[in-house]
Amino acid sequence: MYLSALRVRNLFDPIGLETQNTKYILVPDIITGSNRIELAKENLQNKKDYVNKHGLVKTTFKSNNLLDKNIKGILVTGNSVAYGYPLTHEGKYFNTFVNKIEQGLRLKDKKIDVINLSYSSLNSWQENIQLARYFNSEKNHSDLPSNIVLTASIGGIQDFWQFLDLLNMNPEEKNIYYKANGLMSGQSEVLLVKYSKALNGNIYEALELLITNVVRYIQANSSLYKVVRPLTSNFLRVKDDNSENKKFISERTEFKEIINNKIKISLNEYENRKKIVIDSVGRNLKAMSALNDNKKMIFVYLPTRFSSIDEDTILENRYIYKNKLNVSDLNQLEKDYRESLIKNLSSIKNLSVFSLASISSYDWFVDESHFSEKGHKKVASKLIPIFQKILD
Repeated sequence: MYLSALRVRNLFDPIGLETQNTKYILVPDIITGSNRIELAKENLQNKKDYVNKHGLVKTTFKSNNLLDKNIKGILVTGNSVAYGYPLTHEGKYFNTFVNKIEQGLRLKDKKIDVINLSYSSLNSWQENIQLARYFNSEKNHSDLPSNIVLTASIGGIQDFWQFLDLLNMNPEEKNIYYKANGLMSGQSEVLLVKYSKALNGNIYEALELLITNVVRYIQANSSLYKVVRPLTSNFLRVKDDNSENKKFISERTEFKEIINNKIKISLNEYENRKKIVIDSVGRNLKAMSALNDNKKMIFVYLPTRFSSIDEDTILENRYIYKNKLNVSDLNQLEKDYRESLIKNLSSIKNLSVFSLASISSYDWFVDESHFSEKGHKKVASKLIPIFQKILD
C-alpha cells in the first residue's frame, strides 16, 4: 500500500510515468500550482489511453458541437478519487464511477456529455481553477460542450487532508500571510521555489533541476528504465510496509484527547482552524457556481474506508497520519469535520449537497480513500439517481 496514494500528495511519479506501453509526461501546472498529465503526441490517436488530447481523463462518450448544437455538458471536478485511480492505470477508465454516471445518464438522454476535470490532489480551490480554465478554453475545441447544465464537485476528502495539515501546522508557519494557511498550495510549490532560486543564481538548485531533466529524458527513452522501475517500486513498497506506519494501535482515543494530546492544540483553537477550512471550501464552491452563472450544481462527499469503521475494526497495517493519528482518530476527526462542512454548505444557494460517507464497506476500497472496481460500481449506483433528480 502506497502512503503517497493515501495522502494523495504525489500519486504519480514526480517526473514522468508510463502505463500500458504509452508515454505520459507529468509537468507542473503553473495555473493550479499542482501537476498535470500530457499525452505524448505519437500516442494521441491510441484509443486505449485514458488521457485525451487536453490532458483530461477520457469518458466513454465524446460529443462534437459542430455536428450537434444541443449537447448538454456536465462538468465533474475532484481529486484522484474522481479521476478514477487506480482503474485508469489498469486500463479500465471506462469502469470509473464518472464514466458509469455518463453511461447511466445517456440511457435517458443521449444529449448528455460528461467532462471529467478531476486530477490528483486537487482541493476545492484548485477545482475552481479547473472550471475557470474550462470556460476560458472550451470555445476553441469542438469536443468540449458550451452548454453546461450542471457542475459537480465530487469527493470532499482533499480539503479534509488539508484540514489535518492545518491542525498540525505550527503557529509560525500558520501566520505566514502568503501561504494562506496552506489552503491554496499545490504539488508544484516546491518545484517553483527551486526554479526561483536557480534563476537567482543558486547553483545547487540549478544543478538539481538539470539532473532532474536528465533523469526525465532517460525515463522517456530508456528501455532499461522500463525494466528496472517495477523492481525499484517493489523495493520501495516493502520498505514502506515495514515503516513506523505499520504500528498496531488498538485503543480508541477520546475526541478531546486527540485534540489536546495528539494534535496538541486547545479545543477552541481546533474549532477556529476548522472554521477557516470550512469557510474556504464554501467560498470556493460559491465561486464555482458563479462561473457557470449560478446554474445547477451539486457537491457530493464520498465515503472513505476510515469514515465507516466500527468499534471492532482492526487497525493493524492501516494508515497512520504523521505517525500519531491512527484510523480510529481519523474516523472521529473526519466525522466532526464532515458534519460541520455539510451543515455550512447546505445553506449555499443553488448548491445541492449530498453525503455518502456512511454507505460503504471495506471491500469498496484499495486503500483508505481510493475505490476498487466494486467500489466504483457501487458509488455510481448511488450517484446516477442523484444526477438524474437534479437534471429533471
